[in-house]
Amino acid sequence: MTPGVWLAVALLLAGLAICVWAGYRMRPLVFAAVTLGGLAANALWMVAGLQADPLSPHALMAQASLVLYTVVSFGSGWLIGRVRRRFIATRVDEDTPGGQVPKTE
Repeated sequence: MTPGVWLAVALLLAGLAICVWAGYRMRPLVFAAVTLGGLAANALWMVAGLQADPLSPHALMAQASLVLYTVVSFGSGWLIGRVRRRFIATRVDEDTPGGQVPKTE
C-alpha cells in the first residue's frame, strides 16, 4: 500500500476512535464535527488523489459508508457508556443499609 493509503486508513481509524469516545461521553457536536471533517477529507482524497468525479456512484457510496461507519462507532460508544453508567448506578456498597453482600466461600 502507498503512504497515502496508509494515511487515509490511519485517519479513518482515528476518526472512528474519536466517534466511539464521543458516543461514550455523549458529545454529539464532536461526533458531527468528526463526521463532517471526515466527509471533507474523503472528498478531497477522492477528487485530488484519485481524480474521481465527486458525484459518481462509487464516490457517493464511499461517502455513505463513511457516514455509516461513524454512526455505528458513535452508537457503540453510547451503548458501552450507557451499560457502564447503569452498572455503576446499581452497584451495592458495603455502606448501604441492608446492602451487605454475602461473602461466598
